[in-house]
Amino acid sequence: MIRGFYDADGSLCMSDVVNENTGYFQLSITLVGTKATLDFVKNHFSENLPNVVFHKNYGEKGKSYYLRATGIENVLNICSYLYKNANYFLERKHDIFIQALNAPYVSDNIRVGSNIGKDCDVDTEITK
Repeated sequence: MIRGFYDADGSLCMSDVVNENTGYFQLSITLVGTKATLDFVKNHFSENLPNVVFHKNYGEKGKSYYLRATGIENVLNICSYLYKNANYFLERKHDIFIQALNAPYVSDNIRVGSNIGKDCDVDTEITK
């Protein structure tokens, strides 16, 4: 259910620009929706991924709401959770996730000894 919401009303952004301070690319995931829906999503992630940090933001006069998570490891943990054993997903968002997993910084520093990307289909040719 959460992945379907993310596919419909979420975005995964991997910057082409390298962060001047770290020397690495930037990654963020954003979900847009009603306050009640985003509170549900945030609570779901808090229960299932307690180390993940989301930033709650509200639009002008409380009319629009979004949750955003930033940081390579933080976002990859969220995406790994969303795509674990996934049969159905939007290829364009999944492709960004796979591209981030295969980025040199990630493969050299984060994936070693972690569960990020475990059980995720890395064959981006197939979308079910």
